[in-house]
Amino acid sequence: MTDPIIEFDHVSKQFGDKVVFENANFTIQEGNIVGIVGPSGMGKSTLFRLILGTRKPTNGTVRIAGELSHFRKKVGFASQEYSFYPELHVEENLRYFGKMYNIPTKTLEPRITKLLDLVQLSHARKTKAKDISGGMKRRLDLALALISDPKILILDEPTTGLDVVLRDAIWNVISTIHKEGTTILVASHDLTEIQHYCKSVLFVLDRKIHTQKEMEKIAKTRSKHLEDVFRRVVDVS
Repeated sequence: MTDPIIEFDHVSKQFGDKVVFENANFTIQEGNIVGIVGPSGMGKSTLFRLILGTRKPTNGTVRIAGELSHFRKKVGFASQEYSFYPELHVEENLRYFGKMYNIPTKTLEPRITKLLDLVQLSHARKTKAKDISGGMKRRLDLALALISDPKILILDEPTTGLDVVLRDAIWNVISTIHKEGTTILVASHDLTEIQHYCKSVLFVLDRKIHTQKEMEKIAKTRSKHLEDVFRRVVDVS
């Protein structure tokens, strides 16, 4: 079994009197691909910020690759909103983000070429980001999230607004990234995607973060299939 790369030990987070979640205990093994499921406003964004290191827990500890802090460069993040600069060329965006991480030029330039090939944007490297298609923009954001060569990649609704063909293209890229050893967390309201591509699932619900095994027990005690619990969790009728 691989070592845990993400560890939450009795983690609670609240803002003033509002408790987002409490006493969260879970681990994610290195190399896993995990679906994050939960209704809007239940704390998925806060969970991501704790893993990114941009928020600190109110109680408990968060460890990333065994470290309690200084792990920001180990985590890449692609949000629902585009991160790139529309007036910059595709490769200029990657170069700009790479310099933000202080990546030396001799390391950065080969990495840009590798990432453009990975996300199938080599042919568009000299095209302004504003002029590429919606699916290509999503793939560019994936490349930007990978520019620091992170151990963990967080994707927040990576296929939102895309048709079936473009969704498949994005998941093909995600699968390739995963095969290279990156641990991936994917938030999605598409249950079919989560069940098909993810090896395990975390459920963010009612101030708790439940593992898949915990939710399977809940489903069993209520004589329901896990998919029915899925649908209740994400408010799908």
